[in-house]
Amino acid sequence: RDRALALRVREHLRAALPEQPTLPAIARRLFLSPRTLHRRLEDEGTSFRAIKDGLRRDLAIDWLTKTARPLSRIGADLGFADAAAFYRAFSAWTGSGPREYRKRFAAP
Repeated sequence: RDRALALRVREHLRAALPEQPTLPAIARRLFLSPRTLHRRLEDEGTSFRAIKDGLRRDLAIDWLTKTARPLSRIGADLGFADAAAFYRAFSAWTGSGPREYRKRFAAP
């Protein structure tokens, strides 16, 4: 049970992509109140936002390094409003832009 709820939240968020369900929407799907979900995630040492950002980061890295999917499509598939929002988020997560990251780490 250590991180079980966080993993369930992550699964629900991934299944909903490119939609970005809110914490109350995920709480309803898990038959919890938003406050209870928030509190239980806090007990597991995480937050809804951290789970959502982690999922988006992990998928972006995976898609950038293992596929030829266009950057604009990756951003859209992850639920970003536009390419600039994806670029800003990715740069904050990794310290480099998505194009540079792909050049550096993509499988040959």
